[in-house]
Amino acid sequence: MQNLPEPIERSSGVDAALCMAISRLLRVGTLLAAVLILSGGIIYLVKKGSMPIDYATYREPQPMRGVHGFVHTIKHSEGGGWLAAGLMVLIMTPLLRVLLSTVLFIRRRDWTYAVLTFLVAILLLAGLCFGGAEADARRKPPSLDRLKGITLTVCPL
Repeated sequence: MQNLPEPIERSSGVDAALCMAISRLLRVGTLLAAVLILSGGIIYLVKKGSMPIDYATYREPQPMRGVHGFVHTIKHSEGGGWLAAGLMVLIMTPLLRVLLSTVLFIRRRDWTYAVLTFLVAILLLAGLCFGGAEADARRKPPSLDRLKGITLTVCPL
């Protein structure tokens, strides 16, 4: 006969409430992001859908630069602001989930997972704040010339 694992101890009411909060956060965040993106797309198409498009060059809309421009586009019901807000909600939803999971692990006194989830949250925040996607887009791709003459040695096990 197989040795079955012991039943997992039931979580406390607070743990169950936090798990439900995480579940609701993921559902509501995804739904809110979808509504904002859909609304922004409709507003954008209604207001600017008939404008001619110059595919040769891309110009970033000036009002979208910075937080002030972002808030301005939302206040004036410009589609780009609503699209950006939806994307921001979509990006922040997993981050908030990781932070709530950190709180859950701290309440359970599971310090290993608490530290690990907190480190994941820090890495997500660092990626959002210092990702440098804009700088990378302007930078020239790295040259592979410096790799010439390098040989790869594989060690047999």
